[in-house]
Amino acid sequence: MNSDNDVNAGSSNDASTVLDIVMKPSRKKRKSEVTVSEPNTGSAHQKTRAKGKFKAGQLEGLMSVPMDILFEIFGHLLPLDILNLARTTKQFRRVLLHRSSVSVWKAARANVLGLPECPQFMSEPAYANLAFDQHCHICLARNTRSVEWRFRLRVCTKCVKITLTEINRFVEAKELVPNRPSNKPNRVVCSFDELKSVQNHITSLDDPDLRSAYAEQRKAFVKEVHGHAIQCELWAAETKMNRSQELEEVRQDRKKAIVDKLTDLGWGDEIEQLLSHNDLGLHPLVKQTTRLSDRIWKNIKAPLVQYMEEMKIQRLKRERQALLVSRKPAAIGILRAYKISQLPFTEIMPEPVDFCAFQEVKAILELPNDVTVDESSFSEITPLLPNIINRWRTNIIQKLAARVGQAHEDEKLLLGQNQAPVSETAASEENNQPPPAKAEEATAIGYDLAEKMKLATTVFKCRKCAQRYRNWPYCLGNVDFACHKPPSIADMTYPLFYPQVLGHRCLTMPETDDYTAYTSNDQSIRLNVDVSRFANWYSLHCRQRWDCLYLAVDAESGKRVAKIVEACGLDPATATADDMDLVDTRLGCPNCLEWRHLGPNTAKLASFGWREALQHQSTDHHDSDVDWLKLGDGIVSGARELEKLLSDSISGENPDTDTLDPPSGLVVWMCSHCLDLPSQTAPRELHDVKAHLRDKHQIVDPQLDIDYYEDFEAPQGYYTDTPNKIALLNLALAGLDPEEP
Repeated sequence: MNSDNDVNAGSSNDASTVLDIVMKPSRKKRKSEVTVSEPNTGSAHQKTRAKGKFKAGQLEGLMSVPMDILFEIFGHLLPLDILNLARTTKQFRRVLLHRSSVSVWKAARANVLGLPECPQFMSEPAYANLAFDQHCHICLARNTRSVEWRFRLRVCTKCVKITLTEINRFVEAKELVPNRPSNKPNRVVCSFDELKSVQNHITSLDDPDLRSAYAEQRKAFVKEVHGHAIQCELWAAETKMNRSQELEEVRQDRKKAIVDKLTDLGWGDEIEQLLSHNDLGLHPLVKQTTRLSDRIWKNIKAPLVQYMEEMKIQRLKRERQALLVSRKPAAIGILRAYKISQLPFTEIMPEPVDFCAFQEVKAILELPNDVTVDESSFSEITPLLPNIINRWRTNIIQKLAARVGQAHEDEKLLLGQNQAPVSETAASEENNQPPPAKAEEATAIGYDLAEKMKLATTVFKCRKCAQRYRNWPYCLGNVDFACHKPPSIADMTYPLFYPQVLGHRCLTMPETDDYTAYTSNDQSIRLNVDVSRFANWYSLHCRQRWDCLYLAVDAESGKRVAKIVEACGLDPATATADDMDLVDTRLGCPNCLEWRHLGPNTAKLASFGWREALQHQSTDHHDSDVDWLKLGDGIVSGARELEKLLSDSISGENPDTDTLDPPSGLVVWMCSHCLDLPSQTAPRELHDVKAHLRDKHQIVDPQLDIDYYEDFEAPQGYYTDTPNKIALLNLALAGLDPEEP
């Protein structure tokens, strides 16, 4: 790279030095051939014609114009125009790069608004070349827009690596060469050639005074370069912004002209109804920076009209969908009235999104646009709701039974082959056969799935709920597996049983990352942000159609329940979860006995309900068997009293501790007035739901099954850290029979 002393041309003799910076290689011209025409008998003059020569009056003829007039003309041009003229012919080059022509360059530079003055360390042609000519100063690549003002260079991305270098910002050489900050910490960027030249020059100076003087000279030079570079950077940024504004004005003018043309064709109303992301200004044919002409309009008219026709189709679809959504509250009102009339719930009820998908309801919602749909429109199907809902129940029970059958097959696959299952659809397509019916296959191997899933030994686990324990190092597996493979450590997933599992929250109101579901106007799917105490970390939820995809059957827990059922005196082959709830006995865990000095042969024993017993074994004794002790009636009554004391101490409006949640069996109450509305929340404690009714609905004396109700999933509840039924009992165990403790 040329040093700062080389770029200043002192006379016409150093014009060639300047040209090293501002001139591109020129092509060598051929000698023109001259032909002389034959004498014309009708003329006394010979006609000569030089092949390739310009006609008189064109560019070559400019040099015959007086120089002062020529300079006056050039003074109205821009610096880039003068630079291009200097590259056209040798005569222009000789004239414009001469010292006497500096007034032309200054006049041209004055035509550029805001351009800083030419610095002393650069010539006018070199400054114009740096500021306006978009070619790389190293490889002459075109369209190089990046200007390194501090290094007086335009450098393309390829040449940056060989032209610029990085040095530590704390070294002394940093102050002797122009530099700029780097993207890396404690580093600055400078010109490699300039840095090397300065270092070589300092090395060549033996006298310390000369070195010091040179260093001061370089520091002053760097200060001057940096000051001028900052001015140029500000000018370049302002110029870029002004250019962007000019182009935006051109785009807006073009858009307005196109809008006027389309309005004349009858598309004015349609243009006003375009959505922001479909705005006409975003169309590739509209956002161009060329002003609209008749010829351009003729070329783009057809595709723009086609675009407007597509937008009209989309608008009609949106309006139709919005109309259907606006009709859903009427349908939800019918569903809410019916469900409230059925309190307390003894069977699973559909959510609004399922109800609106019923064939009879959907037919009313999809009536023509000109038909008014309100609650009276559903009067004919209201008497049919019991049958319609029973049909839906049968359908979801069959789906759950099929899930149980699939779990049985997946369990055999995991035990036998230890590989991922092939999906039913993929297998059927590969074999050109219809998908197998899981329920029929299960029946063929010796049991009825619909009856099996009702047993207490059929334990369901929810993969969605398991996400609550994200910090636990285990995975519930792929949703393609319908069986649950317990981890090798404590299994914190909550056990679910039929029929309450049908109403599990995650099957119809799962967590979602889709914020559009929260902002949707569709009341059949929308749920407000739940800030109640047990809302699972205030996460976003939305309603969806009933789906058991995230349910898995835990065969290992089923074996543990079988022993619990036997300990309670029932048959695991026939006992259902409801049967176990009716027995409502208490079991003692012998593995947790704490022998203390409470008396002869006396120990402290933990007492559990049957559901809590399963959860206790899965978490505390997952790697061992438990021979459960069935407690006698007298001891059970004492255990229940202790359970009540425990529940009262950690629940209610003023619990004795903030470290324990109330037992999950108490968090089961719901507000009837929020049922199936976006304001519906997770279950609450009784005192919480009464406070909600008082504060939100101004109901001071709420009535059970009118103002509030028990959730269908109870007594499974919504997952807290405290089991439903647990008590520590002091029992004299010496000589006790496990059957009659």
